[in-house]
Amino acid sequence: MQSRPCSIGVVHACDAHEGLEPDDGSGAPGGVREPFANVGARPATIGPTMSANLFVTATGRPAVLAHRGMGQGTSPSGHRENTLDSLLRAVDEGADWVECDVQLSSDHDLVLTHNVVHDGRTIRATTTAELLHRGLDTLTDAHERMPRHVGFDLDVKISLADVPGRLPDLFADVVAWAEKAQAERPLLLVSFCPTLPSRSGGVPLGWMTNPGAWYYESVVSAVRMGAAVAGVHARDVLDVPPGCPPAVEVGGFAREYEVAVKAWGVEPGDVPALVAGGVTGLCGDDVAGIAAAVAALP
Repeated sequence: MQSRPCSIGVVHACDAHEGLEPDDGSGAPGGVREPFANVGARPATIGPTMSANLFVTATGRPAVLAHRGMGQGTSPSGHRENTLDSLLRAVDEGADWVECDVQLSSDHDLVLTHNVVHDGRTIRATTTAELLHRGLDTLTDAHERMPRHVGFDLDVKISLADVPGRLPDLFADVVAWAEKAQAERPLLLVSFCPTLPSRSGGVPLGWMTNPGAWYYESVVSAVRMGAAVAGVHARDVLDVPPGCPPAVEVGGFAREYEVAVKAWGVEPGDVPALVAGGVTGLCGDDVAGIAAAVAALP
């Protein structure tokens, strides 16, 4: 997917706040006038769960996040996504964190799965026992069996059932689970739904954006939400369109506001440029390759 131009004569969602003006056709660089100028003064107190170093390892390097364990679908090694076996293999391959998708069963248990429909039936309408029989794993089982030093990056997947006022409340349940478990391992909750970061709680919360989102806009929006993490696609850091602030500037802005940047869709060859652009969480399918690229950083 190609990045959309940063200024094409229209004002996008955050532009009125961030100082981005439509291209006036003059040939000036995108009509950008200090895109971070109107965000507001840096808060005197950053939220207790916010830290630009959330993913930084004890050796000072960026963290390797294993996408659904050994990757989307079934890996070349035969490991199926979002399963305990896949998560454990990813740790053996060098993952510092494992990224997995979570949803609620009809018994209100958190289970590891990406799609909201499994074998023709929604996860929310299926019992935990049936899901286990189908080969899925629960989050609690994964937590109990995974090494405690490994971080959990939980991507909370909403469904049509997740509307205000309807119980069970997926976000409330996963936040409550994480608040209990965080004493035993690093934890992060993220979602492509921007309402998750508005939840109060003692765990870091992050907002994910889809491919094609402007890097700077994703980070500024995370700051405005009070999100601890801005999750962006790797290509949106690597291929910044004309008229947008360069990635290195956006990364510096994220650090100033104590927002950690996670890139997903990472390939090993992307690592040096992503790190230069302020990314400290590197999420991809090729765990061993990304770990090797991190180890080779100067």
